[in-house]
Amino acid sequence: EKIGDRDFVALAAAYGTIIIRERYLPAWKKSIKPVDVGGSAGGLKYIVGNIFFKFATDVKISHGWLYGKHENDDGEAMKAMSNEIKSLNAIESVEFDTETFILPQMCLVDMRGYRLCAMSLLPITNDTLVYGSADGGYTLYNGEG
Repeated sequence: EKIGDRDFVALAAAYGTIIIRERYLPAWKKSIKPVDVGGSAGGLKYIVGNIFFKFATDVKISHGWLYGKHENDDGEAMKAMSNEIKSLNAIESVEFDTETFILPQMCLVDMRGYRLCAMSLLPITNDTLVYGSADGGYTLYNGEG
């Protein structure tokens, strides 16, 4: 069940504060443990209270850095995360069938120079996905059966 937007933001801020404060602790000491959901963009990922969190950090890839190309650039990762929110807002501004398309609640949590993206978990399965990927980009759906 979808929680109200204010409640979502309050929960995201509370959990996000804990995640950011415990950033440098070893995983076994963290009260909210990181999860492996695949993909490299978004750095460490967490799931708590039906909210999915991802850190805005640049990550090393085979030929350099994902966002900074030749050097680490967390600032560019933060900008990319801001663009995710802008994209979601643009989609929400268009009228569409809310029975067919379900969009997540999303907000940014900024604290101590770090940024987390928080989004509500959606009941997505291979049977319900119309557009996008349910397996980290290995398979893409484009709305065609």
